Amino acid sequence: FVLVAGLFLVFAGPLFLLVRERERAGTPFRTTDAVRSFGQLAQTVRHARQAPGLLRFIVARFFYSDPVNTAIVVMSAFAVNAIGFTEGQALQVLLILTVVAVIASLGWGALADRWGPRRTLLAVLGVWAVGLTIITAFLEPVPFLFAGALLGAGLGGVGVVDRLLLLRLAPPDRIGEMFGLYGLVGKFSAVTGPIIYGIIVATLLEGLERDAYRVAIASLFVLLLVGIWILRGVPEGEPENEEAATDALLEGMSR
Repeated sequence: FVLVAGLFLVFAGPLFLLVRERERAGTPFRTTDAVRSFGQLAQTVRHARQAPGLLRFIVARFFYSDPVNTAIVVMSAFAVNAIGFTEGQALQVLLILTVVAVIASLGWGALADRWGPRRTLLAVLGVWAVGLTIITAFLEPVPFLFAGALLGAGLGGVGVVDRLLLLRLAPPDRIGEMFGLYGLVGKFSAVTGPIIYGIIVATLLEGLERDAYRVAIASLFVLLLVGIWILRGVPEGEPENEEAATDALLEGMSR
């Protein structure tokens, strides 16, 4: 926890020291504001349907983000309870895999420039599928470390490449709105994934013991396959659209 707090301080410090928010007049919260928010969400979904492949991509993101977000939350406890690591060993492994994710993200970004973001994202998710398969089949330290390296390498790719695909699919004049929908879907999957995983482990642990974790990881694998299947029908998008959307984002940030 001390290490995590230190990292938060290092990376968030420049934001608090260098960024100044513009003062805005506050308004009291009203119940109608919540109702209006749901109406705005429905309108955003309608706007997403108007862009070819965009809504399909958002749906795919829910399914493939589910195992990614769940793995981030549960992997440390999984390493201790299912693999047999100590808490110290699990922390060391996760730190190493985090470094792998950062380095691999650079490679995935370069590959996306050559292949395009959709093909690259499918490759990233393929790496994740292999990693989850290994973990499901072998609850042993060495296979877990190998699978963890694959998952770590893919983790950085997911965060980089699917944003590039969104930039290519979203209308430039609605890019902020679509990033909001993109983020909302990711947060929703971050809630549902651990719940599904936890229910499976809690239900099966007494009867299956360690194999309950195997079943829980297999459920993540199934969700990942659904996400890959949906993503295959998403178009590659236009590079020109990516440039226009990026310019729109930068213009909005400068205001």
